Amino acid sequence: MLKHICIAPKNSRRVQFWKKTLEQYGHELQHITYIDIIEDTYVLSPKNQYICRLESAGEDFDTYKAIMLFGCTSSSEIQKIEQLKENFGELTNFNSWSKGWKKILSKIKALASIYTIDFINDPETIAFVFDKYKTQQFLRTKKIACPPILGICDGYASLIQKMLKTSKKQVFIKPSYGSSASGIMAFRYIYPEKQVLYSTIKEVNNILYNSLKLIKYTDPKKIASIINRMTPHDLLIEEWIPKWSYNNLSIDFRVVVIKGEVACIVARGSKHMITNLHLGNQKLDIQDSGVPVQIQEKIEAIAVEVMATFPKLNYAGIDILVDRRGEVYVLEVNAFGDMLLGITNEEGKTIYEQEYELLS
Repeated sequence: MLKHICIAPKNSRRVQFWKKTLEQYGHELQHITYIDIIEDTYVLSPKNQYICRLESAGEDFDTYKAIMLFGCTSSSEIQKIEQLKENFGELTNFNSWSKGWKKILSKIKALASIYTIDFINDPETIAFVFDKYKTQQFLRTKKIACPPILGICDGYASLIQKMLKTSKKQVFIKPSYGSSASGIMAFRYIYPEKQVLYSTIKEVNNILYNSLKLIKYTDPKKIASIINRMTPHDLLIEEWIPKWSYNNLSIDFRVVVIKGEVACIVARGSKHMITNLHLGNQKLDIQDSGVPVQIQEKIEAIAVEVMATFPKLNYAGIDILVDRRGEVYVLEVNAFGDMLLGITNEEGKTIYEQEYELLS
């Protein structure tokens, strides 16, 4: 018997969207949590054939903590993670999360050696693209344009040295294992007395948090402190390429590709350089971005090309930067980048409905 399963946190909105879609086509959905996977409390049968969808493990502290504990390799690590209390927005434990996330995805992949499971998106590929640095290095080997990377940031002083050595006056500093603009910093350095850091990072009672507002820092000591405190989180340094500008907005593009076909392009417009929609930025139709048809074709082409390099990803959201000259660059491959609510195609199909129909 063919059954659909979805692995996601217990109260995931994404599960409900997929469940609703499957029910429209006459299917039921079995929800398995990541904690079920860790504790082996899921129920599967070798007599059934399964189609498995994985969803983001974010937005649930119990899941977050359980996955980090699952990745621990020493008693001291376990003790540290066990002491964690929910502190919404705190920027911490990126590397511990990455270890646990990769380990649980590996365990999920191994289910296919016990049961008959087809993964819509392969767990090992999901783990691979989760690492921004590794993904961009891989794409460059395929001759796909990405913003130049100056290396890994291991401190404020060495960051300045790298920028001076490469004659770069502005860079993005990004956690390799972050998401949703968490911990991202845009840094401009002319000389010691003229530098500025833009970030969603805010400090409260000596704790760094991810904010929903962009904050501007100009005090060199404060800038150095924030960067130095973030360096344990494997930060990559990426050249800050000014984005496409139209109607006083900086614009980049989320392209959802399903089974090699572009399902939609969403332009994201912002008054500043960070465009993530959850920060209150604008969701625009591609027609409202000022992008000519020939550049739109380049955006679609590079997104499809990226997906072709990951044949075990059947859908993803590709973040594309277009510079002021119309050149296109790949910023990120997001295996969970399809949750774009209110977006439909010409036939009125949602992203989830398009995924079902193209993947069936």
